[in-house]
Amino acid sequence: MRKNTNIISSAIAFVSTFLILLVIFYFRFRPLHFYPIGDNLDESWKAALAYAGEKRLRFGTDIAFTGGPLSGIYTRIFQDGITFQLAIYSILIPIYIGTSLAYLLQKNGSLLAARILIITLTVICLFVQDDVFLLSIPFLAAVVGIPSATGASRCISVFGAALAGVVSLAKFSVFPLALLCLIAADVSDLQRKRLPLHLAVMGLGFCIAFIGSGQDRSQIVPFILSSLQVSSGYSSAMSIPGPLVEVAAYIAASLLFMALILYVVYKNELIDTIARRILISLVFLAFVFIGFKAGFVRHDLHSTIAWNVLTFALLTFVATTRGKNIFFAAVLMAAASIIPPYILLPSATTKLLNDNILVLARNAGAETSLLKVFVVAPERWLTDLQSAQTRTKALLASNSGLQKYQGTIDVIPSNQSLAIAAGANYHPRPTIQEYTTYNSPLISRNRDFYQSEKAPDYIVFAPGSIDDRHPASTEGSLWPLFFTRYEPVDERPQGLILAKRTNPIDKLESETVSVEAGIGQEVTVPQSDGPLMMAVHIRPRLLGKIVNIMYRPPGTQLTVTYDDGATTSYRLIPEMAEAGFLLSPLVNTTSDYVLVSAGRTDFPALRHARSIKITMGLGGQLAYDDKIRIDFTQLNAEKLIAGNKNALVDRTIRKADGLTALLRENALKEPTFVTVPEGVLAHAPMSLHVGAAGASRISLAFGLRSGAWQNGGGSDGACFLVKASDQIMMNRCLNPKDIEADRREQSVTLDIPKGSSILTLETACGANCSWDWTYWARASLD
Repeated sequence: MRKNTNIISSAIAFVSTFLILLVIFYFRFRPLHFYPIGDNLDESWKAALAYAGEKRLRFGTDIAFTGGPLSGIYTRIFQDGITFQLAIYSILIPIYIGTSLAYLLQKNGSLLAARILIITLTVICLFVQDDVFLLSIPFLAAVVGIPSATGASRCISVFGAALAGVVSLAKFSVFPLALLCLIAADVSDLQRKRLPLHLAVMGLGFCIAFIGSGQDRSQIVPFILSSLQVSSGYSSAMSIPGPLVEVAAYIAASLLFMALILYVVYKNELIDTIARRILISLVFLAFVFIGFKAGFVRHDLHSTIAWNVLTFALLTFVATTRGKNIFFAAVLMAAASIIPPYILLPSATTKLLNDNILVLARNAGAETSLLKVFVVAPERWLTDLQSAQTRTKALLASNSGLQKYQGTIDVIPSNQSLAIAAGANYHPRPTIQEYTTYNSPLISRNRDFYQSEKAPDYIVFAPGSIDDRHPASTEGSLWPLFFTRYEPVDERPQGLILAKRTNPIDKLESETVSVEAGIGQEVTVPQSDGPLMMAVHIRPRLLGKIVNIMYRPPGTQLTVTYDDGATTSYRLIPEMAEAGFLLSPLVNTTSDYVLVSAGRTDFPALRHARSIKITMGLGGQLAYDDKIRIDFTQLNAEKLIAGNKNALVDRTIRKADGLTALLRENALKEPTFVTVPEGVLAHAPMSLHVGAAGASRISLAFGLRSGAWQNGGGSDGACFLVKASDQIMMNRCLNPKDIEADRREQSVTLDIPKGSSILTLETACGANCSWDWTYWARASLD
């Protein structure tokens, strides 16, 4: 009788714990909540992955990115065609996490106090990063499977292996962790003389889900290889430095945690054999290390991922331990690891403890309604998602204008979702977004794409990148290919429209000059009549390769001194730099690109490089060889001039001619006096001069950039003045926020007083200068 009572009590305890944990993780993860397409940088790559899945593009061949055909599990972006699959897989994730933790608590006979503490810490922990949910799957499979030999643990562990294969198709960073954890679980099984199933089941889950998503089975190996190519370049290319004190705190906390684990397992608190003690220690170490990489390579708010991983690892450890002293030590560490995300996240988006619980409650209401609809009327659930997607696409398409291009189109700037929303025949290059083309294999993939028959008919193009990279690093090594195979024919708000040429320009690249230099050595840039490409060959040392794997290599900087004396530093990605990019003249805007692609590099608006210098961050000389080689390659300006004669080129040249007089007298100066698509930004207040000797009239065009008054811009207006000595020739004030007529570019022609040799063009602030993005588009003299 007592035995039956114990069984019933045990079952009640397990079920109640499981249900509470399931509710918490379910409402955190929101598995039935999918978002419609968005239009910012992150939303665009998410939309592009969903589009690739819908159009059955081949992941691994057509697409090489960190996400796979089931990326919707991670991105939560609506993907038609496999929506129900994504929903089922997403529901399984919180179910599996809740089951695993409840089982660990039950198996180790944890007291009611332990359950309450774990549930409390789970509620207040900021599991806002979906990475934690996905990474926890293979981790829990190993933690459940290694110490125990019961049938229940084996079922939970093996099911986790299958689910790990599935979620690896959502975010590939799960894949290496899954390999490590599941190999450890299989080694444990071999020690028990049991059939090692984990890796095999993971592979089976991976393959079935891959094919079930609409992908061809022949793409499985290419997908893995391409994902490894993407992963291998991530640390050096996408790293962002952050506070070293936070890195040190995480490492210290992790080392303290690992010491606690080693103490417990070697005291026989968890498992019996030495081999399994080592295996379970390695699993915890791998999980915390992957969290470290996910959080501190790109050290911005990504660091919250690392702290969430550490908290989850500690909570899992608490669930597996029995000793009271160890238990309370781990609980204190878990509580401490929750604090950093609350400090780090900005107040506008973070949740203090009360807010966090309120958000969970709000999610609970919304997700309960969704779950009810999903169970009772799944077709309505899907229709609601499709309707939201249609409405959002229509809104985005109205601001795009890309639907008029009937051929295939690729988008270089990170706003691919606009082309998708417009219903254009979006035909992406493998890397999807420009900043991820960061190593030789990925650059080669894109080059082959644009040189093949699959090359799109049109490219939306604009220079500029992320993380202070050189603006010409945007698919930088491919610019000569763009010059030869595409011509600029139109301009949209998203960028230039490059159309495929009927007759490509042949043999554009000419003489190459190679220079051997040292880190920190200034190198004179060869003079060139045409565009000048530069390739920098930096050789990593063995230590640099190890640091790249374990953390991230030191940052590399390119410092350029221009012919006007200005000096600018840019982030340099070694493998991208080795493939080359356009160094001179500097291309900051779409107008600059049109001029350079047409061989017109002599305009004053274009700044030419005079010298360059490569420098390294702390430890750079340990990570890289002291000597570097720089190749300068000139492009044939005459061939570019002959090959680019159309209305857009002519219009851009006339526009550049209209600014020559202004730029001849006034040196560009970042950030207040620089070229912009409209002409030149002359942020108010600013006074410029134009030589007017012998001229009788001046034709002007001016205005305020749209960002000054749109999308949150707060300009209260600005004034434009033209003076000849003390005589005011024009004083025109614009207030585009309130007056619609002031939003378009203004133009005027003024008679110049006789005897005037210098004119002054001024921009003056309203009551506030903060948003006065005033520009001059023309200052032509007759």
